[in-house]
Amino acid sequence: MYQPSRGAARRLGSCLRAYQARPQDRWRRDQDPSYIAAAWMGLGAYLRDLPSPVLGL
Repeated sequence: MYQPSRGAARRLGSCLRAYQARPQDRWRRDQDPSYIAAAWMGLGAYLRDLPSPVLGL
């Protein structure tokens, strides 16, 4: 979890508390098939198999 300096925490105040109190979405990431595929295949193979972007220049 993000631990700001005292000065930053003072400036952020309630925004920081709301950010830290939000529900964590790690369970979604763990259940996402693309993350599971990345872990299984290795990041390099996963990135290589992604479709290349279409550049309309």
